[in-house]
Amino acid sequence: MSLRGIMYTAAITTTLAVSSFAEEKRPFPIATSFKNCIKPNHVSQAVLDSTVSDLYFSIKEKYIAKAKSQNGGYYVLSGGGTGGSAGLITISEAHGYGMITTALMAGSGPIADPEAKSIFDGMLQFFLDHPSDKTDALMSWEILTDNNGGESPAKTGNATDGDMDVAYALLLAHYQWGSTGKFNYLSEAKRIITDGLKAWNMNPETMRTNLGDWVNYSYIDEWSGEEVTGITEEYYWGTRPSDWMTGHLHAYAEATGDQFWTEAADTIYGMINNFTKNYSPKTGLISDFVDGQNGAPAGENYLDEFKETNHYYENACRVPLRLTVDFAHFGSPTALKTVNGMVNFIRTATAENPENISFGYNIKTGAPLYPTKKSTRFSAPLITGAIVSKEHQKYLNDGWDLMAKTRESYYSDYLNLLSMLVISGNWWPPVKDFTVDLADGNTVAMNAVRFADLTHVSTGTALNLSFSLSGIDRDLPVALLSLTGRELATGVAKVGTDNQFSATLTASLSPAIYLVKIGDRMLSHTAKIVVQ
Repeated sequence: MSLRGIMYTAAITTTLAVSSFAEEKRPFPIATSFKNCIKPNHVSQAVLDSTVSDLYFSIKEKYIAKAKSQNGGYYVLSGGGTGGSAGLITISEAHGYGMITTALMAGSGPIADPEAKSIFDGMLQFFLDHPSDKTDALMSWEILTDNNGGESPAKTGNATDGDMDVAYALLLAHYQWGSTGKFNYLSEAKRIITDGLKAWNMNPETMRTNLGDWVNYSYIDEWSGEEVTGITEEYYWGTRPSDWMTGHLHAYAEATGDQFWTEAADTIYGMINNFTKNYSPKTGLISDFVDGQNGAPAGENYLDEFKETNHYYENACRVPLRLTVDFAHFGSPTALKTVNGMVNFIRTATAENPENISFGYNIKTGAPLYPTKKSTRFSAPLITGAIVSKEHQKYLNDGWDLMAKTRESYYSDYLNLLSMLVISGNWWPPVKDFTVDLADGNTVAMNAVRFADLTHVSTGTALNLSFSLSGIDRDLPVALLSLTGRELATGVAKVGTDNQFSATLTASLSPAIYLVKIGDRMLSHTAKIVVQ
């Protein structure tokens, strides 16, 4: 599947090609609208954006810590997350969440994070300082404290999901800041994707994500003197569905040109279809771990992690979020089918009240594992899935209100933030051909005149706009603004024949997001454009 030319559009779409550099090319809030997806419609986009910002800065203050050892940097103070040893201060899973959200929240506007790039670079440095014991292209899953209150350099194997998120975050960073600074984000992302994830976290025969680089073995045969490599038989078929980040895989394919990642995504789609058909036809839910050649639910206490590893629990709660991202960004049909099935189940199971979402479910019967226990780590990803269909509008609205008022622990708060970024249109795909659109229901205030095809052609510093408006027979003022509202250029859109308008604005534009405001007191409309 080629990702070139995929556009997220509605009534107004504008893309401008400019070669110069800007600090943030896609600053928060980007607030795009994904094709065939909905947003909460009981609050404004501004409220959505500010709610995301409030949670982000709360998380930043509470969980982002400055490293004391080696080269410094930053990490997410997570504790054990979904498991871990005594004395654990962070895990690679947390590091991935931190890097993704920091890249998406970057910007100089009043609700963005102007420190995002320095924090992101510090997190990348921390990643580089704590490699896996198998390869420096992956991160040690656990980081423990040392005897002096710093971070121990001791190494462990990796966890697949953490490094998948780190590589993805580096692609976001490349499109956010470019790769010509202290770190070459794109080169580092490709190194992790190919030398790390493909070499150590993908089973080359089954095309499944594995549980970590530690399932691989390598030794020298004492008789032949040759190196013997393979995957530990016990975990040969083992895979963790929360690692089934098909949206990430599509982004990897775009970045590297390696169709291996497209095939891996197709493998996951096949496993999802088989699993939901044979093991969870009533719920559409997937278990924490999947094992065996046919991709069946793993047994209880798999990896000695939780008793409930054969059900929808602490790991699998992330699956709806990951698949929703894939559908929003790339339109994957299996992602749509799976997420829609999960949301239909949860709406029925909770009597249309998101506050009733429980802490885990039996994948076969749909019975809550712990009916009285609640957490946004379970509710937020399922609520996010509601964006895939307008039939879920009320559930999405109610769910957003629940997410907005809830603060819990590291794991829940980060899943809540990631979910809010998707719902609000602020998690954009790290691919080149991405166009932002912010059409407000395709209508214009006062006269209810419909816009059609706002386009432009770039010639040097000239921005040539053309659009049509029915029922308007007068010239209209046009202004180009920064996201903070600073006026950069003004002009007049001259009315022509057949209600066609044209205007030329002159400004020196760097890659960034801008506003184009058209109209006067009687008629006004503002659209966002991306300059790439």
